[in-house]
Amino acid sequence: LTVMPFQRANRLDLLIGALAMLRDRGVSFAAFLMGEGPREESLRALVRAKNLHACVTFANITIGAGELMQGADVLVMPAPIEHVSIRILQALAAGMAVVCVPSPVNDRLRDGETCFISREETPAALAAALEGVLSDREGARRIAEAGLRHVREHHTVSAMAERTAATYVKLRSKQAAPSSAAVAHLSARLLAGRDAYAPAMEEIERARGLRGPRAAL
Repeated sequence: LTVMPFQRANRLDLLIGALAMLRDRGVSFAAFLMGEGPREESLRALVRAKNLHACVTFANITIGAGELMQGADVLVMPAPIEHVSIRILQALAAGMAVVCVPSPVNDRLRDGETCFISREETPAALAAALEGVLSDREGARRIAEAGLRHVREHHTVSAMAERTAATYVKLRSKQAAPSSAAVAHLSARLLAGRDAYAPAMEEIERARGLRGPRAAL
């Protein structure tokens, strides 16, 4: 499973290339590409060109990532991660194994301990990482469980919201930390995994009188 906008920067073409290699090696899988965006048609064409239509499904984002994660085994992030990924935390919390490419930000995830990181940002390297997960289900399960413990110890929603809100307000103001109600509101949005982080922070600021209507920082 992958959940991200269909944009060039997200390197879904790299993932499709890796899936074609797995198919050619006789590895059995069912892949779901969940999202939407300007590259959807070209990605669909690439899937057809590589004759992957029988094992790759494009899923509309309205289905809900949480629902698909409950039935999926692996989350794949084929592009370098430039910020802490809520999707990765959701996947680990759901007990999924996570496969990603080398990234400057990996949220303290450790290759072979809490996730699987490919050696390079190439289809071949990503295919090798995926094959390792799919061929050793027991090992993947142990690492997924370690990832789940990592989330429970370091990334509960309330703790994330409190740290984020406190740090943000500290940088923007000398006033006290935001109210518990504001933190709870942001926590609920983070738990839902919505793309509403910025609006939620704006609501906290407006409630504290730090800013008016939306404006550039």
